[in-house]
Amino acid sequence: MESPAPGSSSLLGSLRGFADGLLGSVQDRIQLFAVELQEEKFRLIQILLWVSGLMLLAIATSRASITDPLAIWFVAARGVQSCVHLISGSVIAVNIRFTAFAIQMIIGTIWAWKLLVALA
Repeated sequence: MESPAPGSSSLLGSLRGFADGLLGSVQDRIQLFAVELQEEKFRLIQILLWVSGLMLLAIATSRASITDPLAIWFVAARGVQSCVHLISGSVIAVNIRFTAFAIQMIIGTIWAWKLLVALA
């Protein structure tokens, strides 16, 4: 058998160590992403409960015309907030997420106020 060239085993060991470290880093990032995804799911469920209550009240009282015009904007703001949250955690991304959240809260407040006035 031919003996390996000098230094080839150390090169192979270095490459293997580099690949193991890279794979470990990727696994860590995937685990962090999975945690962020699960947290985003819980936030989505929380906002869904709040909004679905308003929507059901509007439908039950035949006042769906109050929620219809802004519903697409609410869903768009929620989608932007979720996507930006999963993509980045930078300061700009946090500001975008807050803006999207504020839009959702403003729309929900408008809906609640209009429903309250309509039912009074």
